[in-house]
Amino acid sequence: IFISCGVIFSSGVLLAGGFVHLLGDSNEQFEDLGDDNFPWAFFIAATTIVGLASLEIVLDRVLGDYLQCKQKNNKAEDSDSTTFLGDQSRDQCSIEDTQEQEEPLIEQEHDDDHHHVHIDSENPFSALLLTIALSVHSIIEGLGIGASSDVGEIRSAFIAVAAHKAFVAFALANDLVRSGFWVDRTKRKYFFISVGTFIFVSLLGIAIGWGISSDAEGSTVTAVLIGITAGSFIYVAVVEILPEETKTIKRERLMLLPVIFSFLAGFGLMSMLALWV
Repeated sequence: IFISCGVIFSSGVLLAGGFVHLLGDSNEQFEDLGDDNFPWAFFIAATTIVGLASLEIVLDRVLGDYLQCKQKNNKAEDSDSTTFLGDQSRDQCSIEDTQEQEEPLIEQEHDDDHHHVHIDSENPFSALLLTIALSVHSIIEGLGIGASSDVGEIRSAFIAVAAHKAFVAFALANDLVRSGFWVDRTKRKYFFISVGTFIFVSLLGIAIGWGISSDAEGSTVTAVLIGITAGSFIYVAVVEILPEETKTIKRERLMLLPVIFSFLAGFGLMSMLALWV
């Protein structure tokens, strides 16, 4: 329940950071530039949400099909019948597979609380793929931090990102350890590669945002990047965190009072921060 409360708390922080802080800052900057005939900040944030959702659908299908195919090929190689092994390994990757063949992968998906695809311990490349899938919006969040020229904007964005990333990093490291990338010393290097990649993409996003905003004239680019970051915050909270945690709370029958309190506390405290920044 402590992990669920922490994750729910971070979703409240992200919602407040997106709606109360960054979206308002982006809208104000567009108004200062004279672009008040169209709600550009809200349009950019909404476009970011649509783009991230589309990208996640594609990545989820690609990673899911890849790992499903890999798992079924391994099962075919372990089977006693070797005569038609080559044909069976290809046929088992088709859409018309039986329900019995799909059950192991489905069980793995339901066991995972925070993302959709498990790491294949036999293929280190899958760990990197999952890291990239979890880090797509990290670059976008880094863009907003790097593009911010006001200390208050940087502070609010940093708090929201830090609150969220702490639990995403825990989920990633937990999956890597459970998949044997830490216990097996021959695979431990892939653990550090995955974690290092997860850290690097946020720094890369900050550097890109800082470089773009420093070279651009005026604050148009800054307003756009902050709007993108606001959309990313809202997307992560509403699409990624809340639905998965709601399923976890229902499945584990967790106490509702601490969970609701954590959610309201995260949103309320982050919203109150707007009074001082």
